[in-house]
Amino acid sequence: MAILAARVGTGAPGRRVRCGILIENEAGAAALEAAGWREAWRAPRMIRGAPLHWHADHIWGQFNHAMG
Repeated sequence: MAILAARVGTGAPGRRVRCGILIENEAGAAALEAAGWREAWRAPRMIRGAPLHWHADHIWGQFNHAMG
């Protein structure tokens, strides 16, 4: 949240800042909503092969250019 706040605070007025998270990251979605962020778009999660044991809340950098 601190990185997102810094990105918003240092940009030009009216500049769009977006953050992408996986839909399974319910805690992340709740935190963003509580901070005033809103959903703007969705993209499909691409999966190939057998499901892996993973934690959606541990994945970062897909949409935020590795900023966190």
